[in-house]
Amino acid sequence: MLKPQFDREQKIVGTFHTHPYKEGWLGITFSGEDFASAINTQENVSVVHGGNRIAALVRNEKSSKLVDGYDIIDLADALLRRYYSKKLIPFEEAALQMNINLWTIHELAFYVGAPDGQLTLRYKP
Repeated sequence: MLKPQFDREQKIVGTFHTHPYKEGWLGITFSGEDFASAINTQENVSVVHGGNRIAALVRNEKSSKLVDGYDIIDLADALLRRYYSKKLIPFEEAALQMNINLWTIHELAFYVGAPDGQLTLRYKP
């Protein structure tokens, strides 16, 4: 699980990281680990770049304050399996559907777009 390191005097505002290409998948947005880390470190903004897609989670006053990281990881994995099990949609779209569930549950605003374009608000609690 991602555990950003910072001094006690510092306040983390947000993070940015990339998801490498895996098995040819592009556009993979947040993982369960990413959600847990963003929530538990009280990040205001978390951004991930996954090839042909950039996504951002933005905290607000309604967002979850603290979560059990392993519960989110288990839920994310279960949702991903459910959406991808029949292989009716590409894996990256199944991952996006999993993200939709998690940002709705934890009331995080969510933006998505192409790396060379503007991010579009997809959900706001």
